[in-house]
Amino acid sequence: MAEAGGVPIALQARPGILLRPNQQLMFFGNVFQDIEVFSPYPWVAGVLAPGATAHFINFNTGLVTPFTVPAGYAVTVIEKSYNFNQDCEGWLYLDGFLVAATILASSGSALQFSQIIGYSTKMMDPLAASPHVLDCVVYNRGLGNMRGGVEFVALFEAVGTPPFPDKKDTQCPFCKALTNVPVHTTTIPCPKCHKTYFVYDTTLIRRMS
Repeated sequence: MAEAGGVPIALQARPGILLRPNQQLMFFGNVFQDIEVFSPYPWVAGVLAPGATAHFINFNTGLVTPFTVPAGYAVTVIEKSYNFNQDCEGWLYLDGFLVAATILASSGSALQFSQIIGYSTKMMDPLAASPHVLDCVVYNRGLGNMRGGVEFVALFEAVGTPPFPDKKDTQCPFCKALTNVPVHTTTIPCPKCHKTYFVYDTTLIRRMS
């Protein structure tokens, strides 16, 4: 507690993160907006119609989930946020089976929180002995077109395995062509349709505070 003129002042601290060498950040989610809003980011799409569904997109690659966690690795969700103008549900699937309700939102509601113990493949496989398939699906349960977005932040963790790969497959949001690039690449000119799109590189983030 700091003081100013003898009067205590409450300080606000932004929560930080410190990663170990065997950990990297991953981002998954969707942004739904009017179709005329152009964006070269693969996770930005048009509105989601009533009753329609959408799978999360990997912000590092532009690929749509399901996401396969290789043997020797684990994924743990540490933070999530969402905000929609319609009633929305989100369901998390592990190896094809429903495992958690991740979003239950009323129209106009917003949520953001960090999780000390998040959804994790380590709960079922502490030694990361087997590969696992993660999928998260968003449902528009409202009566109108859904706008808004959701973002999950996760730890991708090596568990007694060799170093992380130095290449990644990315997917063009315009023509859906796959391009294999160095893992630190964020700006990708598509060799098929010649449009440029962007993805994240979170592999070098070690500390945020």
